[in-house]
Amino acid sequence: MIFGGINILELCAQIPVLMFSLSFHEFFHSFTAYKMGDYSQKSEGRLTLNPLVHIDWIGFFMVLVARFGWAKPVMIDPNNFAKGEGGEADNRRMKRAMALTAAAGPAANLLLALIAAIILAPLSVHYLDVRFFMVFTDIMSAEFQIPMYARVIMMLLGNMLQLNLVLAVFNMLPIPPLDGSKIFSAFLSPRLYFKFIRGSSVTSIIFVVLILTGAADRVLSPIISFLYLGFFYLSLLIL
Repeated sequence: MIFGGINILELCAQIPVLMFSLSFHEFFHSFTAYKMGDYSQKSEGRLTLNPLVHIDWIGFFMVLVARFGWAKPVMIDPNNFAKGEGGEADNRRMKRAMALTAAAGPAANLLLALIAAIILAPLSVHYLDVRFFMVFTDIMSAEFQIPMYARVIMMLLGNMLQLNLVLAVFNMLPIPPLDGSKIFSAFLSPRLYFKFIRGSSVTSIIFVVLILTGAADRVLSPIISFLYLGFFYLSLLIL
């Protein structure tokens, strides 16, 4: 059903998937930070999958409308990571913990994508004759003789697979404030790290321009499509 150029059914499938995926991403950040020694995540109530805790509604609306948005960031105190077993400061421990905490979000999205693919692959083979790329675009078409409940399930799973791959790939870009920048900076020397942080404002502006012009989408789309197909065949091997 199309209304004002918007596919209402697809939008209804995207909203719950997006809320859960963003919450799962932020929860894994919080949980990893907590395990690495930053206990403020528990006191701030971020150790939950409750979307109301993690969703920034302006950022959420922007994702639906402009395909670019954000959730509430997990506030981390790196000093809590720097304390070793004896309480002494350890810069290497801090950088390692920061990298692991940053990587936890994209890793969570890849996990959700894999779970979605494992459930979706056999359904796609059964109902769509392996036309896997059509599960979340034309699945509601009358062309396919598929029960309505199966259509809805496949649309939800297809959106979960694609959306989580997008979140994982997008957040791994080494551009502040994305997760990839925190992972990348963990491998830099103090001198290079300082230069990287000083130049972050410029790279962020360039990144926004790439998004607005669609250049970022053209670069990331082939990667996401490759992973999409790869997860499909991997799920078949697992099954």
